This record gives sequence, C-alpha cells and structure tokens, in this order.
Amino acid sequence: MRHLRGPGGINCFAPSAKGVLAEIHLNGAKWSAWASLGGELAAGRAFCLSLATDHIVCFARGRSGGLMSRGWDGGAAWNQWRDLGGALSADPACVALGGTRVACFGRGAKGDLVGYLPNDSGNAGAWVTYGGQVEGRPSCGVVSASDVACAVRGADQRLYVLRATGIAGRFNGKLVASNDQATGDPTCVVSAGSFTCFARDQSHHLLRRTIAANGDMSDGRKLGDAPESTGIACLPIQSGALGCLIVDTERRLQFAMGGELNGAQIADTDAGAGVDESPQGNWYLSSLETNLQCRVRLFSDKDNGENRLELGRDCEGLPGLRRATQWQADEDLLLFTTPRGRPVVRFRLTGSGRWISPMPRMPYMLSREQPEGSLNAPSDDAPGLRFEEGDLRGVVGQWRLNADASGQSCGVRLTDWPAGSGNAVVLKGACPSALNAAQYWSIDANAVVLASGDGRIVARFKRRSPDEWDGESAQGTRSYKLTR
Repeated sequence: MRHLRGPGGINCFAPSAKGVLAEIHLNGAKWSAWASLGGELAAGRAFCLSLATDHIVCFARGRSGGLMSRGWDGGAAWNQWRDLGGALSADPACVALGGTRVACFGRGAKGDLVGYLPNDSGNAGAWVTYGGQVEGRPSCGVVSASDVACAVRGADQRLYVLRATGIAGRFNGKLVASNDQATGDPTCVVSAGSFTCFARDQSHHLLRRTIAANGDMSDGRKLGDAPESTGIACLPIQSGALGCLIVDTERRLQFAMGGELNGAQIADTDAGAGVDESPQGNWYLSSLETNLQCRVRLFSDKDNGENRLELGRDCEGLPGLRRATQWQADEDLLLFTTPRGRPVVRFRLTGSGRWISPMPRMPYMLSREQPEGSLNAPSDDAPGLRFEEGDLRGVVGQWRLNADASGQSCGVRLTDWPAGSGNAVVLKGACPSALNAAQYWSIDANAVVLASGDGRIVARFKRRSPDEWDGESAQGTRSYKLTR
C-alpha cells in the first residue's frame, strides 16, 4: 500500500511465515530494510489503509482467528497491537470511513459474513453477523458517507452483495444473493455513486454487476467477448469511467476501460494486433488515476545512437516523469529511462494495442488515439491542468486559508504527491473543523476541490487572481479564501 510520508512515499506489508507483519518502505528514492512489526498472525494477507498524512493502520487475522490491528501516526515507533476480537476464517477487507474510523468485513468461523464496525468516535467497535455461507475475502467500498457495500463469493459459487452502514449501532444491513456465478473473489470499485463489481464465472468469463446508489441491483451483464481470465483488478477514473487490468488464461496482461467494461466486445487478445512494430511516433500519455493527459514523442536520435523521448509541457502535471529522457523496447515491454538507462516507468503491451504501466505511484497508459473523458486537452505549447487563468504549477505549494466568518487562519499545502483521486493536502494549524476531513485535492470544472478519503467534497475554490482563490464549504454555509 501507499502512504503519504512525502514525495514517492510507499509502504509495503506482508505477514511472514513466522506470523509477524513485515514492513518495507520507500521514502523518496531509497528503500528501507525489511523490518518486523511483530504480532501473532495467521498465514494470509494484511489489509492496510492510509487514513491521513503519516497515519497508517493495518488489519490482519490473528492465529486464534481474531482481528488484529496496529497503527502508525507519524511517531518514532508504531503503536501497540490491538486485539479487536471476533473469529475470522479468512483474510479481512477494510474501508476507511473518515477520521480514525475503519470498518472490516470477512468470513466468520461458521462460514458466515461478519463485520467489525467502529463507533462514532472510532475508539471502539462491535461485531455484526450478516449470515450466509461465503468463501474467500470480500471486496468493499464506501458508497456515501458511512454507507458501505461489499461483494463476496458464496459457498454455492454465486455472488452475494451487502449494503449496510459502517457504524456500530445503526442499521445492520442485509446480505443479498445475485444470479451471477463467482468462481473467484470479486473485485469492486465505487464510481459515480455506484458500486460496480466484476467476477469470474465457471467458464473464466467476466461478469459485471452494478448496484446503483438507490440500491438497484438489476444491472448485471456478461462482458461480451472478454478474454478468459484468471485475475482482474479495477480502479475508478475521475470522469466516472472504470479501468481494469485483466490477466488472461495465457498469463498476458490486458487493459480495458470505459465502454469496453459495459458489456461490449473487448479488443482482440492478440497482443500484436493493430500495434506498430516500433513504438516510435506520437502518443497520448494518460494518468489512470486522475485522467490527465499529455503528448509524448518517441524517436531515434541517429546522430547519438539513442532512443529519445520528448514530453509535452502538459506532462509537467504528471508525477515521476521529469527524469525520463530516453526509451527502450523489447517485445511487450517498454521503458522510459534516465540518461544513464535507469528505468523510470515500465509499460506492458496489452491486447487492446495500448501500453499500460500498473506501477502504484504511476499508473499510466500510452495510446495512439486520444482517450475520451480527459480533464485537459493536451497541447505541446500549453502547461498541464488548465484553468481560466494560470496552470497547475501556480496551484501546487503553500497557501494561507482564512475563514471569513470566524477569522480562523491556517496553512494549507497543496502537494503533488498522488493520493486518492488527486494529490495530497496537508493542513497546518487550527483550520476550520469542516476542513479536517480533507485528504486530497483535485480539479473539477476549473475549480480546486478538497475531498475526504471517501471522495466526499469538503470545499471548492475558484481562482480570483493568480495568488488568491475564493471558496466555500461543500454545503455553501461557510466562505473561505486562499492566499499566498
């Protein structure tokens, strides 16, 4: 998982064979050594979340079946392990509900679906049983506020869906069976207010089931001529579309997005179909997290005997690309490298004729045609994110926020560290309480929006001048001002 220690900060966790949680982290450009966080854990996978800047919490199944948790809040050492009770027989899946509140779901000791729900303050919680007979680990997401949805594979090889509150003491929710087959754990994402899940049927074909914000489960379909798959991982794209990486039965990585995930035929699985023999030429480079785009040109510098690349000025809004000056290609692998040949971004050729980089910090796609739904129209002469005036380089940095009504003032740092569906926000000082939930910022209709970890908009700002932005809370009840 990734956390927000700083530019390029990444943490990776795994329960070891000895039953302890092992951790390694990247801080900038240097990896640490593996370290033990202790614990008495069962074999399986941990589930870790970044709740805020320098605030990580991990959950795992203990040897006795209980849910174990350990967190780090930026101090010199991790907090002590907590035993949250319960009796799990499979790995948990967890969702962040804002603040320190985290809800976890998993297969209980009797094979039923159970959940650990936090109280309103997040300092304690309670266990809830939803019934059913399920297998594997569920896939969960926060639909709105504290409402949670989970999908899980049933013992009868059907897909089951839970809609419930994530807070203890409120409506428990109900586990409902769909008519979809599910022979593997589902993967689900929340996009445009809907909870969309993908599962594999007995023939290894992909099924899609969407649960609308009003709870309607009628939208289920088979994905046309999608390749037979052994695994799939999906993420929402800011325009409301979905992007999925699919591993087919021949162990090839394929990518589909937008309309290709709505039941239409997915591109030919022949990895070489419709692709130039050489990657030289003009490309569109797109971020699969923010949907920002820029132009890239790959060419051969015959005078120096090098393969060089040119990044359009729009690329300045995309992280991690500044050191890339050259490229290398070998069959289905494409590298962007430094002048000394050190890889910066790795791309894999997909069956749809696109190159995909599934790296956690730089999930990018290269395509010959401009993808639909871009946030900016790339231009060789214009900078990245474009507003009515100015550009992204004038937004990133330190700001002073003033609340007009109360006179409160605090520091707001808009970073270029990827987080959520945008970049991380760092609040310093006594900011208005309504802004405490802000974890990342992004662009929406030529405005800067601050959003919580579950995608809820906290505040919206529009440019008044290059050094001054007028804003208001999501409900429009409070007005703010950002100044340099």
